[in-house]
Amino acid sequence: MAALTLISTLTGLYNLRFVSQVEQANTQALIPTMDMARQLSEASAWELFSAQNLTTADNENMWLAQGRMLTAQSLKITTLLKTLREQGFDTSAIEQQEKEIAQSLSHQGEMVGERLKLRAQQQQLSQKIIEATADVAEMARGQASNAATSAGATQASIYDLIESHQG
Repeated sequence: MAALTLISTLTGLYNLRFVSQVEQANTQALIPTMDMARQLSEASAWELFSAQNLTTADNENMWLAQGRMLTAQSLKITTLLKTLREQGFDTSAIEQQEKEIAQSLSHQGEMVGERLKLRAQQQQLSQKIIEATADVAEMARGQASNAATSAGATQASIYDLIESHQG
């Protein structure tokens, strides 16, 4: 009975040691994959952050900077997905989502660029309106001055006519 207990104990220790080695080997094998998953998550977060900044871009430099950041993050995500696919993971659904996101962000970038262009045109038109308003005001002052001069001349002519009829 003691021998059976000793054999069971030794078998249990051997099995626990074997399980521990397998678990450690599997954990070590998963660390690079877990690191890639972390990098993928980080790149996705930066992509989201840049997309939000792109939406609020109020000048061309900011628009271009966010566009470059989005491109860099999209390339990083694509590279990470390719590496995961080469390791045997099925990344087709994520790749399709990334493709759709990239197309959507491209369209968003175009729309922001159009908005910035229209805003610049609006500012130019506003400046032209301000200049035209100033010109109209100056012309109105000139017309008022001309009208006053004309009224004065007409009044003087009337007095001259009255004097010539009386005298």
